[in-house]
Parts: sequence; C-alpha cells; structure tokens
Amino acid sequence: MNNQESYFLKNFFFVSFLFAFFPLLLSSCAMSWSRSDLDIDGTDSLPEPVEDFSINEDIPLDNRDSIDTEGEEIACAPSEICNGIDDNCNGLIDEGFECFLGQVVSCTTQCGSQGQGVCGSDCRIPSGNSCTPPPERCNGIDDDCDGIRDNGFQCQRGESQTCTTACGNGTKICTENCTWGDCTGPSGECSPGDRQDCSSSLPCGVGTKTCQSNCYWGSCNQTTAAETCNGRDDDCDGYIDETVKVKLTGDIRVTNTSVSSDLPFILWTGSEYFIFWQEGIYHEQLSESEREIYAARLNASGIKIGSDIQITNTQGDHYVVNPVIAGSEIGVFWSDYRSLNGYDIYMTKLNFSGVKIVSDTLLVDSPSSGWAWIPGPVWTGSQYAVAWMDNRDEPNNEIYFGVFSSSGVPISSPVRITRNNLWDEYAVKPIWMGSNFIVTFNEYQPDGTSRCKIARFDGSGNLLSGPNTLIDESSIFCVPAWVPAENRFGVSWVTGNGSAVSDLRFAIFNSTGSLVAGPVSVYNPPSISIYPITTFHSDLNVFSISWVEAPSLDSGGECYYAEIDTGASLVTPPTQVSASGNKVYTLCTHAWTGSAYGFAWQDDRDFPTAGEVYFAIMGCR
Repeated sequence: MNNQESYFLKNFFFVSFLFAFFPLLLSSCAMSWSRSDLDIDGTDSLPEPVEDFSINEDIPLDNRDSIDTEGEEIACAPSEICNGIDDNCNGLIDEGFECFLGQVVSCTTQCGSQGQGVCGSDCRIPSGNSCTPPPERCNGIDDDCDGIRDNGFQCQRGESQTCTTACGNGTKICTENCTWGDCTGPSGECSPGDRQDCSSSLPCGVGTKTCQSNCYWGSCNQTTAAETCNGRDDDCDGYIDETVKVKLTGDIRVTNTSVSSDLPFILWTGSEYFIFWQEGIYHEQLSESEREIYAARLNASGIKIGSDIQITNTQGDHYVVNPVIAGSEIGVFWSDYRSLNGYDIYMTKLNFSGVKIVSDTLLVDSPSSGWAWIPGPVWTGSQYAVAWMDNRDEPNNEIYFGVFSSSGVPISSPVRITRNNLWDEYAVKPIWMGSNFIVTFNEYQPDGTSRCKIARFDGSGNLLSGPNTLIDESSIFCVPAWVPAENRFGVSWVTGNGSAVSDLRFAIFNSTGSLVAGPVSVYNPPSISIYPITTFHSDLNVFSISWVEAPSLDSGGECYYAEIDTGASLVTPPTQVSASGNKVYTLCTHAWTGSAYGFAWQDDRDFPTAGEVYFAIMGCR
C-alpha cells in the first residue's frame, strides 16, 4: 500500500465514524458555538467543544428568557406588543391583536361592503375610509361605495322598467346577471297586423279580421251583397231573406161549404200544415147554434191531404178552437155548449195523421149558466196550462188560469186573476218560461180605455205576482211570444181601443215584465189593425206578427205580416199576404216551417155564400 492509498483509507474511516456516531452525539447534548471559539485564522484546526452552552429542550420556548440569534443572545419580552415582531418568543407575531402590523386583511367599508386594508400601528382591522372598497359586483348592493348599486352594469338587479311591446306598454325586470330581461307586455289574442278568416259564428259567408295594435282581433269584415231569397244572409245583417220573401202561392181555398167557416188557426207539425176552424151556424139562442170544430191537413206546398176532419159532433155550440203542438200530438181546446147550460172548456188530442186518440175531455166545468170560453193553451213538455175568460161571477168577465196534466186532469184549482168588475178580454195564449208561466190579457178601465196586464205563475199554477200593468197605454189584443235564449218575451198589441184609427205596436220585456226594448210602431196608417198573432223563430232570430188591416171598423181588410228582431227593430216591413178585396174579417194566423210561412184566414170574397178559410205561402222562390 502506497502513501496515497493509506491516506484515502484513513479519511474514509474517519468520515464513516462521523456518520455512525453523530446522531448519538446530538441526542446527548446540543453544541453551541460563539464567534470567539471559531478559529478563523485560516488553519485547518477544529475548535474545541464548548460544554457550558447546552440548552434543555424540556423548557418551553415561550418560557425562555432569551434566545441566541446568530450568536447574539436576545432577551424575550413577557408580553406581545404591536410591532410586527414575536416579542414573547412563542413563534407568533402580534398575537392577541386583531391583526399584525402590515398584514393585508379583509375589512368592512364605509358602505358596508367587504373590502381590504393594511393592519396599522394599533394592530386593528381597518374600517371606514381606511378599508379599500372592492370593485362593483352584480349583487344588488353598493360594493364600491360610490352611492350607486350595480353601476357599470346594464341595470340594478331586481329593478323594473317600462318598455314597449307590439301590444302596448309592458315591463322588463333586471336579471341576476344585471342585464335586462325580456319585455313582458299585455296579453292578447294575436300579433298586430295578422289576418285571419272568420266564419264560424257568422250568418253569412267567410270574412277577414285583422289583429289590431292592442293585440286583439278586429271585427269580421265581409263582402256583402244585396239580400236575395236563397235561405242565406247575403247582406250579413243577421237576418235571412228579410224583405225579399215572396208569395209562393195564390190564395188557396181550404173550405167549401154552405155555412160559415171562421176563426182559423194554423200549425206546422214538421212535415204538414194543420188548419183548425169552427164551422156552422151561430144563433143568438145558443141552444140552436150548430158550430162544430174541424181541421184539415195540407202538405208543404199547400195541397190538401184527404178530407176535412170533424173533431166535435155533439149538440150545442162549439166555439173558438185553439190548438197547440204537444210533442208528437196536437192538443185541441175549445169552448163547448153541449150541456146547453153555459159554455165549458173541452180538449182532445190528435196524432199527426189527424186521428183523434182520446175522447173529448171536460177541462173546465163552468157553474150553471156560466161561460168558460176562449181558451188559450200552452204545452210545457209534460203538461198543459190554460188561461180563459170566465163569467161565473156574472155580470163580470174575469181571467182564470189553471195547469193540467197531459190527459187534462187539473194539477191545481183554477186561479182567478182579475177582480175589477169590468169586462176583460181574452188571453190568446200564456207562455212557458221553463219554470214559470206568464199570462197577458187586456183589462178595461173605468174611463173606457184598456190596459195590457201581466200575471206570473209557478209551474204548479200558483200565482207569483200580478196582475200588474205591462203596457201603460190604451191597448187591446195583447199577445206574447217567448224568446228562450234571451229569457225575455215580445208582445204585440193594438192601441186606440178599437177606434177608427189604431196602431199596431210591439215591445220586448224581461221575464218579470220590465221593459227591455220598444215600444215601436209596426203599422200605423190611417186604418185599423186588429187581432195580431205573435210568434218567435229561433232559427231566424226574429218575431213574426200576422194581423188583419182594415180601412174601417165596418169593412173587412187584408192579412198582413211583419218581422221584428230581438232589439225591437223592424226587419221585414208590413207585407200584404191575402188578396181578398178587403173581405178578411177575423183572425189571420201563421206558422213557420223553417223555410216559409203558411197563413190561414177567413174571408167573404165568395159572397153571398158564407165565409171560407183560405191559405197562402210566403217564402223564397
């Protein structure tokens, strides 16, 4: 082994010894050095160990009186002060204060937002102006303390603002992102300017409607045409074939007898016309009168079907027939003198073939020598109600009312409506309102004039109200017609109390009798209107009135008709139907088939023979 190798081995063993035993040396003692003990004279000699500077690690750091820092001993203070130094040697700086000197901390700004500041010489968290506000954020508060919330954005979160939509003014709301939301405007049906066909509920043709600026559809504009007789509403006024119905037949003679046929009343069964009348000889000695009740069937063209149907065939007089459709039957009512001791009211029923299906039924048995006459029936769908004139309290003629089963059995006792000791005219027909009845009649006054009165009854025939004045002007022949869809009724009447000149008038009332529309004059030339008959047609939405118009009280006249809407406006002006040469003296009645009117009346054109029943049709050609 040469010297170099020997030197290497010595150094190797020495270094190995240090690595092996150095941890043991550290565990038994801690060595400290001072600058004076270090040999810094440039030689390779190591310093001698200093044994009197050992540190007992069992003593806590914060209980030490001093520490040796870089060879200089520094004494530890008993408590911490705000100076950014660990005064009490516990490894913490400025503990016990809100912050340490120079520390950047979160703080509350003067406007209440969370900002940042530097811990000052008092080691307190800065506040107010010392706290620097943060940048503004979208949160609905004033972060940067400039007095404005969410500035720098489109809007302040949650605020609203008026805006404009296509349908008008609206409102927009600032979103959580501080941007404006959509403008919400008023609701509507459409977008302005849109166009759409309209026809579903219109009486004529397809029209066009345009969306208005308020986002609702405007009116339906249609191209109208002159009204023609075609079953359509050409001029779009809500009425079908008004003013243009024409007479489709001549005057058709229905009866041909040697005795008078009078007071005809016409019905439409759905496929045929039925005309009822009284026929025979009247005598002042009633026991010698021989009038019977007849009927005839006509097809839709007015052609007679079979022979005349005789309904009554007993002794005595049979007077003023008044029929009514009752489902698939016809109830027939009349005044009957078969007892030879006063008039009673009878009824029977026919099928639509004209066959009597029940025997004559006594409906109202007037007291001895009394008169129960001129019955006016109505069918409710399950029972009949009848108003009539009765002089059982002679010398007075009063109006009575009763309700009867479908077979003519009284539901309740008859109710006397009037008590005025004066003459009372008949009530042609009561009307059924679905739950109550209305009876109209004219009642004479002490001054000689007459007033149209009204009384209301429940479904069992009990008086609810009245009689009350319905029309406060001189009026006779007050005939009502019910409008189910509008819960109201129309009434026609004649003014003037039968004087040389009289007007035909019309008005509409609600179900309690209060005036709704009118009155209007239907016909008022220098002549006399008598015996008006009023009906309502839901398919046409009009009332129709037929009557006799005569030049004077001593002459006959002609059969006329007119149509009036539910607002009491004249739709079809008075139109002459008959062509008798002013020979019509009594009722002119009519029935609507759905496309045409059938009219029946009595006239004396065949004089010197007795008066006969005639028929004609008005409709579209």
